[in-house]
Amino acid sequence: MRSTSRSLSKRGCHLAFLRAINARGHASVHAAALVTAFESAGCTDVRTYIQSGNVAFRPPAGQSAAVFASIRVALRRVVGETPIVLFRSARELALLVDANPFGALRDDPATKLHVGFLSRRPWQPIEVPMEWPAEAMTMSASTGREVFIVSRPKPDGSYAIPNPLIESALGVPATTRSWSMVSKLVELTREEYAQVGD
Repeated sequence: MRSTSRSLSKRGCHLAFLRAINARGHASVHAAALVTAFESAGCTDVRTYIQSGNVAFRPPAGQSAAVFASIRVALRRVVGETPIVLFRSARELALLVDANPFGALRDDPATKLHVGFLSRRPWQPIEVPMEWPAEAMTMSASTGREVFIVSRPKPDGSYAIPNPLIESALGVPATTRSWSMVSKLVELTREEYAQVGD
């Protein structure tokens, strides 16, 4: 596998994952409004990907923590409430993809693979594997800040929605993305941000 982490390590690109944006029953926000909110917090090279809940950007050098707080304030004006936003550097995501935590399951068409991004580490250690037999779902691994979910079809052919189960089990706000989406985001940021000067 070609390593993606090295190409992103010096570029300062971050991604923001917004929880429950443009999902049924939750706030609907146009991509342009999200871009404006991030730019108002001092970010540059702001892009949304695949769906508006995924935003790539560059924070001002050396100011990530303060900028993350400013982003949440700016998003409150757009969304109407302070949203849950999980931040990861593009390098961190590339390292996740390079580690291949799902192994051969990536090629199993009967499984759906997800990454749960946690807002903080749970107070109690995460014990894996964690099983939800009735939901045909397994938490197979964890980094402490992310959990990796394997979902199989239930008897009726449907698949469980992982995020509510993750939050209930760990007591931590989270947002979940499919493994294919995370892999695609790493590839998109690697390609597009490589065209932007440092």
